[in-house]
Amino acid sequence: MKMISANKHPTKFTWDYWYYFDHDEKLFHIFNLNAKKSLAKKQQHHFSSQVGYATTRDFVTINWIKDDVLVANPSGWDNSSIWTGDIVKSNNGFVMFYTSRDKHDDDGMTQNIGCAFSNDFLKWERIPNVRIQPEPAHYLTQTSENDGTIHAWRDPFLFREGDYAYMLVSAKANDLPAGRNACVALLRSEPHDLLHWNVLPPICKPGWYGEMEVPQLYLDKDGRHQLIFSVGEKWDYADDTQQQGGLQSIDVTQGRKVEFPIVRLPQSAGIYACRVIPEMGGAIIGFDIKVGGFVKCDGLPDFKYMNRDFTDFKQHWIS
Repeated sequence: MKMISANKHPTKFTWDYWYYFDHDEKLFHIFNLNAKKSLAKKQQHHFSSQVGYATTRDFVTINWIKDDVLVANPSGWDNSSIWTGDIVKSNNGFVMFYTSRDKHDDDGMTQNIGCAFSNDFLKWERIPNVRIQPEPAHYLTQTSENDGTIHAWRDPFLFREGDYAYMLVSAKANDLPAGRNACVALLRSEPHDLLHWNVLPPICKPGWYGEMEVPQLYLDKDGRHQLIFSVGEKWDYADDTQQQGGLQSIDVTQGRKVEFPIVRLPQSAGIYACRVIPEMGGAIIGFDIKVGGFVKCDGLPDFKYMNRDFTDFKQHWIS
């Protein structure tokens, strides 16, 4: 498989990312987690991560613009490092959902989802009173004592059907054994509303994984719903994957029995937290596990986006 690496950030280790694509300008507005390279060498970068902003047309030549467009808020619940999010365009600007933690609550690792608004990609203002938390009827609300990984309620991904927005979230089910309780949560908004959310049962709860990270939903050539996610090799216990981890997919078409996952790109390829980019013919793009930055490789040309157009959601974001 052909892989092309991007020019690396000159001073930062960059990893998970999300983006908005400007169809008129043919330009990707990228948001990425970043921290000092020295922290990545000690595996401490996750606890100092902030959101940076860059642009690109091909995910090879990167215009690194600003490293700290969204950082931890010392006076808010999101006072720890910022983790993976999503961005969509609304009627009058851009809305970013992001992951953070309150280092004063529980064990300091319990994740929630916040929201911010911007008109220019550079200046983001947090939207007050938006703190999306797991529903204990379906999901763990903090780290389980016997679990091998920390609590999960992160990596939001949005799409819509009709008047409703839906959100996927990397989560942990409360009725599966520790270590195999990873699932993908499903949330639904109020009609034409991106601020008020109802937590639903999981869209996928296979009982095979310790983590299901950076979930995304696509339509394949047959119109089936394909859930894409990333899993580390050591947290992959599915019968059909030979513990390859990496980028995998599961058909989650409503009413269809989940039978097996498909490994789209094993972790041994050296990249992680991949996304399928329909605007580039379905290219798979993730970050280089060792040195950060983007790596582009052959992808899934038949995968198309769910509807992600929220421009008719007419809300007043900031009072």
